[in-house]
Amino acid sequence: SGKEARATIATTETDCTISLNKPSAQGYGTIEEHSFSFDGVFGPDASQPEVYEAVMRPQVQALLEGRDTLTFAYGITNAGKTYTVQGGAAPEQRGVLPRALCSIFGALDALRAGGEAAAGSRLDPSCSYKVAASFLEIYGAEAHDLLAPAEKAGSWWQGIRGRGPVPLRIKEGGGKVSVDGLKEAVWADLAEALAAVEYGWANRQSASNGVNDVSSRSHAVLSIKLLVTPAGESKPKVTRLTVVDLAGAEKQKLTQSSGERLNEANAINKDLMVLGHCLRDLRWNQSHPKGTQRVPPYRNSRITMLFRDFLSGSGQTVVIAALNPRAIDAQSTLETLRFASVAQQIKTKPAPAPAKEAPAKEAPKRPAASQSASERTSDGGGDAPDSYVLYEQVLALQERLQQLEAERLGDERRIREEVSAEMQQHMEEMHESLTHSNQEQLASTEESYHKKMLLHKGRHEQSAVDGHVEMQKQHRDSARKDMETLSRISSTNAQLEAARAEVQRLTAKLAEAGSAGGAAAARPEPDTLRREAAEAVEARQLAEGAQAQAEGALQVAKADAAAARATATAAEARATAAEGRA
Repeated sequence: SGKEARATIATTETDCTISLNKPSAQGYGTIEEHSFSFDGVFGPDASQPEVYEAVMRPQVQALLEGRDTLTFAYGITNAGKTYTVQGGAAPEQRGVLPRALCSIFGALDALRAGGEAAAGSRLDPSCSYKVAASFLEIYGAEAHDLLAPAEKAGSWWQGIRGRGPVPLRIKEGGGKVSVDGLKEAVWADLAEALAAVEYGWANRQSASNGVNDVSSRSHAVLSIKLLVTPAGESKPKVTRLTVVDLAGAEKQKLTQSSGERLNEANAINKDLMVLGHCLRDLRWNQSHPKGTQRVPPYRNSRITMLFRDFLSGSGQTVVIAALNPRAIDAQSTLETLRFASVAQQIKTKPAPAPAKEAPAKEAPKRPAASQSASERTSDGGGDAPDSYVLYEQVLALQERLQQLEAERLGDERRIREEVSAEMQQHMEEMHESLTHSNQEQLASTEESYHKKMLLHKGRHEQSAVDGHVEMQKQHRDSARKDMETLSRISSTNAQLEAARAEVQRLTAKLAEAGSAGGAAAARPEPDTLRREAAEAVEARQLAEGAQAQAEGALQVAKADAAAARATATAAEARATAAEGRA
């Protein structure tokens, strides 16, 4: 139907009850009621001073008395965690962190002035006090120093192109967790401390996620150290007050995030899931002291590695659970309350304060497991099974599923590596075999080519000899033909001369016959003369034709001789070229 669960939240000073009206096919009708008890519950009209006095004032007092403290804000995105911790610009809007700094430096100033506040805070006038601090963020899997100068750490928040923030290394050693390269600044007064915190807060990663225009994309961790050096000693004693603003859990269905924002949300949700897992394991171990103890997965997240000492009982811990009353966030609000309920049930053992006079006012005690939050579930007022047990079972099954998925991925990666190694070895063997085969084939080809070259060279040499013999033969034939042609020309010339002489004779005889005036009996007949003249002319034509034929034969003979000489010359050239190539 597309409907979402509607929620109603009712609060008292220590109790919080959320009623979920879940949709059904007929509409809204299934009501689930969940009640929780905490040390304190603040409604939407609570002021920042009220929250500070109830939540943070005891933490500051513990710091001044020599005990380590941890305060962290937890909740979904856009629930008001950062506002609760840092607050706004106006003095009345200041969050618990700037107010804590005011209390710390106020106590130190009162000590130096010798006022009553110093006695109330159990500060020793014979000791010297210093305040130092470090400020870092956990962004994804990296830790960045928020107090590092911009020119060293990079100014990605200002859009400057260049080097990004320098990642810091979180390491374990000697049972402690430390951050290599994290800057620790000494603050002389309140103004310097507030300016440094504002600077670090401005350097923190933030962006719009579709729900909050200035959503924190990293976990911010501010650790304030109080260094106390007793008179006559050189090594100070150190106590810590740590304030953490966790990034809010996100649901992609609501934020519609993608790309870089989605990657950031996945990293944030993973860190918060690991934190919840650690708290559930700690509660299990405390409620089952004789059972098999679980090992909290601190190393699965950078933020839980930093919290390990506090979560293991080395300090006083307070959780600020921020709720968003929007109906669309009803289920997420219920999950936040369950997280805070689990944290409430964990008993810590704060380190004892230095043995001096009794404190003026005892610090508030953390409730024992028997005094922890209770959860009741009802459907229209009747009793129903405890849904939180089912919720824990679902979480355990999800964690087991993730472990199995990680094992499957590991096996798949191992199998791929083995197959890849086998394929690599097979390819190397094939490469070696092909190389050997190619070398043998190359040697065989070179030998065959050498033999063919020798055979080709022999053939060219024989061709050159045959060409030379043929050229000599053609020379002889040409000479013989030339002699025969010259003989025919000489014979034809002789016949031509004889024909010319006969023509001249007949011509002279005709002339004599025409000019003679003698008797008719002595003069030849005209027919006879004409016949003889015609024969003479024919003989002359035959002689001229024979001469032309002889001249043509001579020209053909000369052309044949020239062709023969050209053929011989070409043969000699081919033979010479073949010898040059050989």
